[in-house]
Amino acid sequence: TVNWTAPASNGGSAITDYEVSATDGGTPVTAMTGDTSLTLDVGGLTNGADYTVTVRAKNSDFWGAFSTGSSPHTPLGVPGAPTVLTLTPTADGFTATWTDPADDGGNGDDLGNYQYRVEDVAGVVVEWTTTASSTPSYTITGLDPHDYIVKVRATNALHTGMGTASQTGTVPT
Repeated sequence: TVNWTAPASNGGSAITDYEVSATDGGTPVTAMTGDTSLTLDVGGLTNGADYTVTVRAKNSDFWGAFSTGSSPHTPLGVPGAPTVLTLTPTADGFTATWTDPADDGGNGDDLGNYQYRVEDVAGVVVEWTTTASSTPSYTITGLDPHDYIVKVRATNALHTGMGTASQTGTVPT
């Protein structure tokens, strides 16, 4: 999603459209708003590539010049799944550890926090809970003594990835 502000001058008549151009050094990808919106989702970009974005306005008579290019930005895709989920029982839960996903959906430094989900073996599911860290380890507490299934998934600024393979563990009595 690209956001911008209207130009200081409209050239003497109302603005009717905007054109956004994104380039990674190759052929630009362009898109038009078709109206006076100041935001646009630009499709057709390659995840992990750095894009410089410019915008220009059109009034009823002509197109204006493109803006100065933005700082390079990297579109984000969906992060991959964490792997090697291990559960170590604690007095009232587990310490879950895992390996970061091979693909963070961006250029290698775009992982956000992780989310985990706990199901008891009776099928009662606790909603996905976000950890407060991008560290591949988290201690889950407040569980009663019995078997649970735990899943972990990665996030980045735009997307939530797929969960890991389920791992079953037992909270001791």
